Amino acid sequence: MKLKSVATICKERKMVSLYFGKSGQYIGNETAFYLVPEKLELDQDNVLIIFDIPKDKQSCWMVEETSLPENISTADVLEGEEQAVIYQFDVCCYENTYRIIKDQEGIAVINTKYLAPLTDNEIELSYYIRRSVEGQEYIAVKSGLMLQAVITASNLNLFDQNFLDNLRDLQRECSHWINQHRENDCDRMPLYIDPETGEVEE
Repeated sequence: MKLKSVATICKERKMVSLYFGKSGQYIGNETAFYLVPEKLELDQDNVLIIFDIPKDKQSCWMVEETSLPENISTADVLEGEEQAVIYQFDVCCYENTYRIIKDQEGIAVINTKYLAPLTDNEIELSYYIRRSVEGQEYIAVKSGLMLQAVITASNLNLFDQNFLDNLRDLQRECSHWINQHRENDCDRMPLYIDPETGEVEE
């Protein structure tokens, strides 16, 4: 985990939350929290120092120690859980970049800025969509089988009528382009090149 990237995320609200659960300590904000390495112990007294926040500015920050939300699971594996499929493109929209993933029950959106603290993982990350009792999607990010972070889905930040209208327009324009070039390709006569002379034959 890259603590400097966590610090960047927390600086947006000048708030740090230290969560304590059965599986260890987590750090983050209300949207995302990350597993703290076992060799590192964070508390209200040292976290801002580790974040390199000057002493004269620390009073502007809020640091809280709390337990994990009851509707969020930090178990490494849940029964019946399946790895989500990642769409092969990210969506840049409203000054943010989003990654969309899906499983058999639906889709979830990840704001990619919340993945920055995990870019130092040696093992490729995998994503699992979990859902609270209230139906709220959140993403369990794992390295191998070990949970590294939990991120609240950003579906509400991306999906609105304007996004759908732009998506339909993009689909229409792409279909038009494909059909137009398919017709042009059919109009072209194939060329035969003599393999011995390299000349184009009529």
